[in-house]
Amino acid sequence: MTILIVDDDRTLTLLLSTKLQRLEFDVVVAHDAMQAFMQAGRCNPAAIILDINMPGGSGIEVLKKLKSSAKTSSIPVIVLTASKKSTDQQEIMSLGASAFVYKGTALHRTEAILLSCLPKPRTLTTARRKPQANTPDTHALSLKSLSRRIMGSR
Repeated sequence: MTILIVDDDRTLTLLLSTKLQRLEFDVVVAHDAMQAFMQAGRCNPAAIILDINMPGGSGIEVLKKLKSSAKTSSIPVIVLTASKKSTDQQEIMSLGASAFVYKGTALHRTEAILLSCLPKPRTLTTARRKPQANTPDTHALSLKSLSRRIMGSR
């Protein structure tokens, strides 16, 4: 599955990309509003992680375009923002966002929220993963245990 990350903060996109790739997602990154809409049409992502404040247009405008296009309207969009205004959150959710995450908690919460927004629970199979030390040999991990692994508590 492909996840599109849209944020002008290159450090944050690198950190999120690394975490998602460890979960065996393919990751595509866009750094501005124009690239975001183009990449969403090209790579057919399973979900989009979208920053609100970016150069070249706002994330709100990107969200509106995504939700008004037949090709991208059903893609779950997780919005990242530094704003803590409840009116911003209400507006964003009313535009069709699947979830709202504050940037201060993005690395700890985005993966779990992403997994909950995807159409089917994501499972990790031993056939695709190489065995690692201290890794349980199971065919599927529950969202709850996967969330614990992401957040560092086993």
